[in-house]
Amino acid sequence: MHDVTFDVPDEFAAFIADYFGAEGAAWLAALPTLLMEYSHRWTLTPEPPFAGLSYNYVTRVRRADGMPAVLKAGVPGPEFRASIAFLRLCEGRGAVRLLEADADACVMLMEQAFPGAPLAQLEDDDAATVIGADVMREFWRPAPASHPFPTVARWLEAFAKVRAMYHGGSGPFPPGMLARAETLGAELLASAPYERLMHGDLHHDNIVSAQREPWLLIDPKGLVGDPGYETGPFMNNPYGRMETWAEPARQFARRADILAERLSYPRERILAWGFTQAVLSAAWHVEDGSDRYGPAIARAEVLVTLL
Repeated sequence: MHDVTFDVPDEFAAFIADYFGAEGAAWLAALPTLLMEYSHRWTLTPEPPFAGLSYNYVTRVRRADGMPAVLKAGVPGPEFRASIAFLRLCEGRGAVRLLEADADACVMLMEQAFPGAPLAQLEDDDAATVIGADVMREFWRPAPASHPFPTVARWLEAFAKVRAMYHGGSGPFPPGMLARAETLGAELLASAPYERLMHGDLHHDNIVSAQREPWLLIDPKGLVGDPGYETGPFMNNPYGRMETWAEPARQFARRADILAERLSYPRERILAWGFTQAVLSAAWHVEDGSDRYGPAIARAEVLVTLL
């Protein structure tokens, strides 16, 4: 096989170096060699990487038999390894099929979904919400007795971390918002009707059109807990959509109605998880030292009016 080269966009390299610091810079320096090694090991020919890369390097490739696939590599850590474990458990049911993986190196090769259009491109919001609900209902499954996945309870610890950063205060959050999310989150955890293994970041850009199944999930985190949490990222996406709505509160309420009916899950819990997840998303930005928490706070400000 001839030597191959992979294009590593400058914007991606800058993001990794900024977000992961010295660890990211070291990984970037080794990335070309890593990609070359696995392209030889799995007999791959690279194609241009996907646009808008952030936390992981993701590119189209072709296998020796000519079949297209997707190669993904990330800074080694538990999140990437949980994603591999999640796809292994799925065995292609409802999600893209895992073809090869090296959990130690945090590299995986996956099926490429065709045509691969994200659900975000569907302008009919009611229709998209029905599809999202049906995907959730078909996909959720009991969590294995022993598993590597984080729990919703652990993710909600981000609220306490924000408190610690601001010596008990709430930083950039509007008065009362963080306290409301802390209280609601604790109540939702304590009253969870059952637990499931979930995608963890199920929004419109992570549901793509396919031929093997009408829709397949991509980019899973792997998360265990009240499945109602999964409705939160879906309620709060796609990014920028809420800003186009004439009546955001009414649109959020409409989404909650559809999700509740299709999932047979309490509407009030969907709204509560929507608000809590929006605040959690903002808390993660604050925890990372990012100032990009504004849109998530704006969603929470609308959703809290529906509680």
